[in-house]
Amino acid sequence: MAESKHETELEETEGLEQPPKKKRRHTKLRRWASRIIALLITIVLVVGAVYVVVHRDTISIDSVRRSLSNLVNGETQADSYTLKGDTSSCTAAFQGGILVCSQTDLQLFARSGKQEINESINFTKPVVSVAGHYAAVYDAGGSRLYLIRDEQIVHTYTSDKAGAILSARVSENGSLTVVERATGYKAAVTVYDASLQPVVTENISSSFVSDAALSPDGKTLAAVSVGEDTSGFDSVLIFYNVADGEELYRCALGSDVLLDLKWEKNGLWVVGEYGAYYVEKGTLTNSNTDQTRILQDFSLGGNGFAVLYCSKYQNGSGGTVELLTTQGSGSAISQNDEVLDLSAAGSYFSVLTANQLTIYRSDMTVYAQVDNDWGARKVLQREDGSVLVVSNGSADLYAPE
Repeated sequence: MAESKHETELEETEGLEQPPKKKRRHTKLRRWASRIIALLITIVLVVGAVYVVVHRDTISIDSVRRSLSNLVNGETQADSYTLKGDTSSCTAAFQGGILVCSQTDLQLFARSGKQEINESINFTKPVVSVAGHYAAVYDAGGSRLYLIRDEQIVHTYTSDKAGAILSARVSENGSLTVVERATGYKAAVTVYDASLQPVVTENISSSFVSDAALSPDGKTLAAVSVGEDTSGFDSVLIFYNVADGEELYRCALGSDVLLDLKWEKNGLWVVGEYGAYYVEKGTLTNSNTDQTRILQDFSLGGNGFAVLYCSKYQNGSGGTVELLTTQGSGSAISQNDEVLDLSAAGSYFSVLTANQLTIYRSDMTVYAQVDNDWGARKVLQREDGSVLVVSNGSADLYAPE
């Protein structure tokens, strides 16, 4: 009698390990769950995109970007942070959160509000430099520096060159430019890579160097040289080739005391007591300076512009907010109240007074305005148009709708 097909199949599979049916069912369920989640996310994004197109005249695009950024990062944006120290602490917006450094504490809060770094320190004058995923925190005139990547301290540095760090700036790739006092020289400028290995050192004996910054491509080093000539105080920008340490060109800025530097593509933004400058390949291409006014505050955080707050009076009242772009000076915005703080990032800048916070676009039109009910003394502009307002012991997020 012939065996049935069913009996033959049973005999052929005898002794073989049978597949775990439950596990297979669970695997299928997980696969379907993943597909459903992916489908839901796609629907949300598509519906969001359609909504933006339909309501593009009334909706804030940056508000949508902020929501999408939170979705991509998988974190909820905290509305407020509890900080040690006061408004005299050095603060910076960093990786969606906030970095705070006082004389005794170094703190980093993530976007979610979680505290990632809480380090006890002993600084006299804390300074913070932020670029991309990196931040450098150091004691100006001291010997200690911390290099932070994302949410952790990855390196510490102690100066052995006469024990004084004059300035330190971090680049987006983690490179670090440090200016220090050096025995036998007026100053030493060293460029380190992201692992704190020295790339090049310039020992300067001809003049005192107060600051230096590395170009975004890592090929050019700009240093602020301070000296004296027959007419008195003299400031000069000296540009060096990182590959061989040779001087490329110089740009003299007269008797102005230079306060800050920032590279943007192939150009260098410079701020001094007299105002702002834009220098390309050693040539001064644009400036906004006036020796009769008092520079009260400034920010080089914006893209394609420098923003200044200047006043005729020492107390800072009755001044104007002015912009310098790569193309020249823009219009000025008069301020009736004293400006407490000024901050720029991306295509926005914010002006904080005791009564009001105003966020402007880079074309100087108002993006948002709100009363300063926080009693804030500091403001940190973020690239998405939102700001962190800092008061004693806290920082609060303000995100225009």
